[in-house]
Amino acid sequence: MSQDSEEIKTVEQWRWSEMQGLELVSSPPKTTTARDTEGKVFEERENRGGERRDMEEVSEVKRDGSSLPSTGFGELFRFADGLDYVLMAIGTVGAIVHGSSLPLFLRFFADLVNSFGSNANNIDKMTHEVIKYAFYFLVVGAAIWASSWAEISCWMWTGERQSTKMRIKYLEAALNQDIPFFDTEVRTSDVVFAINTDAVMVQDAISEKLGNFLHYMATFVSGFVVGFTAVWQLALVTLAVVPLIAVIGGVHTTTLAKLSSKSQEALSEAGNIAEQTIARICIVGLRVDIVSL
Repeated sequence: MSQDSEEIKTVEQWRWSEMQGLELVSSPPKTTTARDTEGKVFEERENRGGERRDMEEVSEVKRDGSSLPSTGFGELFRFADGLDYVLMAIGTVGAIVHGSSLPLFLRFFADLVNSFGSNANNIDKMTHEVIKYAFYFLVVGAAIWASSWAEISCWMWTGERQSTKMRIKYLEAALNQDIPFFDTEVRTSDVVFAINTDAVMVQDAISEKLGNFLHYMATFVSGFVVGFTAVWQLALVTLAVVPLIAVIGGVHTTTLAKLSSKSQEALSEAGNIAEQTIARICIVGLRVDIVSL
């Protein structure tokens, strides 16, 4: 009888307000079950599954020695938000204005020099032309100052913001991996190298270098526009050299990309060797201390 009463007490509860009546009330069913726990674990695994698969694919490619899959240029801006798009729009306008200002300045300067010859016998007219073009130079200088500030500050700001988010997401994905993943797939030095070096390269690509690209493209286009409106014969001769410049630039970019890739691999390998050496030194020192004790 005592065993039955103890078994009942383990399954049911006493209602303390009715202790004298010895009324037993069944406890409410618990909602937390093993199935719910498995569901939560499954959801967490699904959330981390995409990040884990990406890192495993990259590590598999590195181990096989094949080249990494190429990524579209638009994928570099996957971490951009509304403020980043506003900053990139302002930086783009600033880069275009800044790049177009140099050919415009040279056109005004050429007109000023021509006015010296055409108004050599009329000092008053020459003075008037000098004052007019001085005002033009002042306006162009103010436009260069404002546009250059907008170009550099906006592109650098948005690049810093996006690269910070990229580092955080990468570190979260690395921390969500299992411990054996770092023993067989990815080395610790690879994670550190990716956060320090690869993120900086992506930041340069989506900030300063992209602004410079827009700047020089605006200079190129506006320069030919000014050239064809001024002396189209000379501009046409200059245009014939553009394909040669494009070929040289393509060869230079390809060679530089290959050398940069080799440099990154060498730095990563050097970091891994240094990490292993320091770890072995610590192990040997620990063994010496244990033996001495």
